[in-house]
Amino acid sequence: MLSLIVTVAFFTLESGMHHLLSLQLPDLSKPRLLETILMGGILFTFGAAVFIQIMAAVVSASPFSRAWAIHLRNGLYVNSVFDRIVRSLYSHGNEQKPQVIENLDQIKREPSIELKQREVVKL
Repeated sequence: MLSLIVTVAFFTLESGMHHLLSLQLPDLSKPRLLETILMGGILFTFGAAVFIQIMAAVVSASPFSRAWAIHLRNGLYVNSVFDRIVRSLYSHGNEQKPQVIENLDQIKREPSIELKQREVVKL
């Protein structure tokens, strides 16, 4: 009996909200071909990721697959490669070799060469 009351209440509230919002919200438009392809690609990628995670438990017996699983979990180290490309973790000191910044106290605020040249020109 309780399930019948909950079902009737749900559909009553659903149809009431549909009636109230039908005049306020615009009709849905049909997605274009590019949008449909993008949605399909996202769904396929999500499905492939779920399938790979399910199959990982079955295939994880060999050392080769365990090694690949570690590399894939770490994102094939793309982040560390990108950091090395843009040198975001390094501060160039007076030496040729860059130094790793580990603490904000290590950063010394020295006026840049451009600011020094501007002061000389102003004088």
